[in-house]
Amino acid sequence: MTLLRLNLIQATQKKSLNRPGRRLDKVGSMANSWRAVLFISLSASGVVAPAKPTVSTPPMTPEIQLVDDYNVWFMGVALDPDVTKLKAGLPKYITKDTILHEAASLPWGGTMIGYDGWVRLNQNVNPVFNKILPLVSGSEATYYQRGNIVVREINMIIKPSKDAPGPFTMGIIEKYTIRGGRIAQIDEFYADTASLIARLGALGALPDGKQ
Repeated sequence: MTLLRLNLIQATQKKSLNRPGRRLDKVGSMANSWRAVLFISLSASGVVAPAKPTVSTPPMTPEIQLVDDYNVWFMGVALDPDVTKLKAGLPKYITKDTILHEAASLPWGGTMIGYDGWVRLNQNVNPVFNKILPLVSGSEATYYQRGNIVVREINMIIKPSKDAPGPFTMGIIEKYTIRGGRIAQIDEFYADTASLIARLGALGALPDGKQ
């Protein structure tokens, strides 16, 4: 089975999930156990294999720029119950046929398709993250690319609180397929959905029936 080799591009985005920032590009190498497990899974299906860092710093490619711009924009509208801005901005990044696969066990999980799917995602995410927004942040993002495939790696961080005093950091890998200058598909991979659900439950952020 042929494994696709990825050019490693690290985009340092000093931002939180509720306060997106900008980014600086540089080549880098990040390794940890959860990412290794996820990349083994992806590699087994012939999707990706980590590549060694290149010597020189490549420019931000159009595909990575699209994914980066999408995430900066989406974090600004994702938790707004008024979906007007969401609907207005979506055609710049996705199409009516774009597919999003989220882990089915999560409160916002499942498969979303097109503009209506993203509205449903908004409606499912809002009841969860609006309850814990001050506690949530995101790490810098690292990007990998091979052809029209872009992989984005981040850590979700939930600060300790009275109800959940222990620290919580979980890795997330997002695989983007780009076609015709738009995102055609997003596949989300979480390092430990069970731990995330347990933390959300401890914080009282799970919808009724999801406890």
